[in-house]
Amino acid sequence: MKNNYLFTVFACFCLATAGAQQSAKDAMLKKQKEYNDRTMVQRFEKTMVPTAAQRALLRKENEEKRKVILAMIDSSTLVKEKLRAKLRYDLEHDPFSSRLKKFLALYRPVTKPLTIAQNEK
Repeated sequence: MKNNYLFTVFACFCLATAGAQQSAKDAMLKKQKEYNDRTMVQRFEKTMVPTAAQRALLRKENEEKRKVILAMIDSSTLVKEKLRAKLRYDLEHDPFSSRLKKFLALYRPVTKPLTIAQNEK
């Protein structure tokens, strides 16, 4: 009888230990999943590196700028076809090339600065 009681207590103790280990494992996996969305620097310096949402917004803005520049390249009648192909390649693979910078400097829409008349202040 005493052995059955001892065996029952031991079984309950083992089940409680297994349950505690499982809950600790679940907590560890949840914490690890939270860290996967952040870079290593963000774990310690949250303000230094933009978040995933901010990076996605920047990527979207850059893609919109790229589409505008591509439209400028395609709509320009002064650019030869050979140069147009090179500019498209630069836009995709080397966005800081000197050739693309020259094109943007020459074909950027000119905005006139506002002047205030002497009597309008």
